[in-house]
Amino acid sequence: MLARRMVLATGIIVLGVIGVVGYSTYSERKFVDTFITEEHFDERLNRVTIWETNSHLNESIAIAKQHDERLEKVRAALEDWHVRKTFFKNMDYEEAYQLDISYGEDTLTIPISSDGLMNIQGHTYELVNGPQIEELLVILE
Repeated sequence: MLARRMVLATGIIVLGVIGVVGYSTYSERKFVDTFITEEHFDERLNRVTIWETNSHLNESIAIAKQHDERLEKVRAALEDWHVRKTFFKNMDYEEAYQLDISYGEDTLTIPISSDGLMNIQGHTYELVNGPQIEELLVILE
């Protein structure tokens, strides 16, 4: 009887730990707070470049540099982004963009598809809140 209770208690603890780890890994997060290592991102953002990438093309289609009023709008849009790590979704690289965010001495390069899936540091994330990549392109026009 005691062994059965120990097995049950151990099982409940293991399931609880798995639930907590799974929730923290796959929950919605703010993009800037999670992936930008700079403390003063709003002051240190230097440049944002969007590239159109597919099998036939790799072309810069939008650039905003420091002291450009459009860069401030893009920064605000990036701070509105909320992402969630996905488990079973794969990104389609055929119709994709690449977003380069230069801040301080660092550059974060993010392949992102038009459906909001992005590859960040080897993991696929889904954009769940905030402007889509096409909306960033409109801001940068």
